Amino acid sequence: MTKFVNPYTFVPLSGEPERRKPTGHDTMPAGHLSGIIDFTLTTLTPLLLGGYESDIPRRHDGQAMIPGSGMLGAVRSLHEALTGSCLRVFNADWAPVHRHPASTAETSGLRMAMVTRVDATGRPAAAVVCGEGDVFWVDQRLLPRRGGRMPQTGDRLKVPWGKAFDSGSNRRLLRPQDVAPDEIEHLGELEPGADLAESGLLLVTDTGARAKDKPVYFAVGRIGTDTPSCAVSAQAWDTYKQTVDGANDLRPAVMGQRDEPEYGSMPPEYAEVRWPVTNADDTAGPVIARRLRARHHLYPGQPIWVRLADREITEIRLSQLWRYQGDYSAGERAGGAVACKDPAQLCWSCRLFGSADTAGRADNDISRQKSYRGHVRIDDLLAEEAFTPQEWHLAPLEAPKPSAGQFYLDNANRQRPAAKDTRPAATWGSCADDGSAHGRQIRGRKFYWRTAAPEAGQYPRGKYRDHAESQSREVLLIPAGKVFKGRLRFENLSEADYGSLLAALDPRLLADLAPGGWDQTVTSLGGGKPFGFGAVRIDLCDTRAQTAAGRYLGLPETAPETAPATAVAAFRAGVKQPVLATWPALRNALTLGFVPDDLVWYPPGAGAKGTQDFDRSFEFFARTNGLKLSRKVRDLISLPSAAKPAAEQALDSQAGERPLEDADNQARRNGGRR
Repeated sequence: MTKFVNPYTFVPLSGEPERRKPTGHDTMPAGHLSGIIDFTLTTLTPLLLGGYESDIPRRHDGQAMIPGSGMLGAVRSLHEALTGSCLRVFNADWAPVHRHPASTAETSGLRMAMVTRVDATGRPAAAVVCGEGDVFWVDQRLLPRRGGRMPQTGDRLKVPWGKAFDSGSNRRLLRPQDVAPDEIEHLGELEPGADLAESGLLLVTDTGARAKDKPVYFAVGRIGTDTPSCAVSAQAWDTYKQTVDGANDLRPAVMGQRDEPEYGSMPPEYAEVRWPVTNADDTAGPVIARRLRARHHLYPGQPIWVRLADREITEIRLSQLWRYQGDYSAGERAGGAVACKDPAQLCWSCRLFGSADTAGRADNDISRQKSYRGHVRIDDLLAEEAFTPQEWHLAPLEAPKPSAGQFYLDNANRQRPAAKDTRPAATWGSCADDGSAHGRQIRGRKFYWRTAAPEAGQYPRGKYRDHAESQSREVLLIPAGKVFKGRLRFENLSEADYGSLLAALDPRLLADLAPGGWDQTVTSLGGGKPFGFGAVRIDLCDTRAQTAAGRYLGLPETAPETAPATAVAAFRAGVKQPVLATWPALRNALTLGFVPDDLVWYPPGAGAKGTQDFDRSFEFFARTNGLKLSRKVRDLISLPSAAKPAAEQALDSQAGERPLEDADNQARRNGGRR
């Protein structure tokens, strides 16, 4: 399987939302409507509702239900896309963390250091910094292992510095052909208050990215009583905490829990380092050392890599090639589409569903409210009949990775690969952002393709496979074909507002007003959407909309009750053209079965379907990140537009990397453009 359809796609942003003063709740203007909408919800694919691990949600009497709050969130999400409203649930301050590319430019100027003082939270206050010529690289075979003890980060060693071999690449190596194994002695290990008597400080790092045909060397820094001490800047520590977020050591599957242990609550934690990482038969290689796990704190005696400016530490890394924060935050790249903040100037969705004030308050700030209460609420949905939940062994669901700029950023007209030894074009802040005030725009609102058969085939997307056992879990699903009754209550809506609410409940109501087959669209609810879960159909049963005169005074209505079709037409007429231009992409993303179910998968690796190698999606992203190398080029490959036909949504998992001469020939055919 080389052709695949990525599980998610994007509906483009339509510029800054039109914002204006909301109607309010004190008066009901002429022509505005209040009432109820009774509807049924039918699960078209199994439904996974988070927070209910041991059972599906139920009322006190045992009747199965769907929480109205979750349903309201799903309706609002679709309403935001239909109306081009703000990105309400969106971390505008977020910026991704990328791995440093392997180049001398990224390691130039780095110095090895040892933390000497930390506060009660593990924040470093000072470190002694090795001189530029005081870092040596020791072949791991020379490290002392007396009594079977594995060498580990923080070990203090006696080292024959004079026997180092100058490799000619700014590295002095201690090699087996020059140094006898017993010439390197173990003096001590990482411990608070370690003295600075001259010794070598060992830093063990992961071997996963090392070439298998070369020996493994670990850095050893020479320290002593004359090693200068430098303060750690606040900026260096803040940046370190941001870059350590998302490190593999902090993933729940590795830690066994979501909460990181507090500094001082337990001894330093180590991870085994193997070489080779895997043997030819796919078994794990032997353990050669132990490294400190990445944490949001450091320990006295811990070796690190640093940069200096005026005898102050301005950057901290746990390895020479570590992680850096990309340029331009998500909010900067979203422009005016970020969440509304002024309750007197709200986008369409915030005027209907409300706007929460989530900003923090300073200690001396007065208490005040900048939120706006919505005009819509949904009661809990109740099952029409009893049923048995569906047992399911769920495949791993990890956090989204917006750092993959080839998918999450708008790369139109920015396909040129980055130069050798620079940061790949896919990364946030690369050459592809040049000339943009706030970088490339985010691709849009994320939607998952609505597929019809998450259980089909030998290896369904939603079920665990043996190699993912430690990250999977047992869950209960609401099976497909179950019907729930619901009621939505609204108050003080204009006719167009009412129509927009109806369309967000059931987008099929747009079939007669917008071209392209809205009659097959569905709504999404719950979790597990990458696996095809959560496709539901909403059918309107009864709608009652009244004016103020009829609702509060009991007077005869001066106009007939507004029909849903009339209200939806009023909504369609009020949508601006830039927003309407995004509807084809939205329609395709909501259409059940628009793309073939058997092709929907995260970028597969080279193995057979169902194997661990097949699930190695990172290989595709590394091969398509837009980077020119010495002998080959990695094309920047983006997701197809969701507005394109289904046949054009498939990508080739083996595409991206090709010989450099092929890229040069293609550039010449394009008149010099890549």
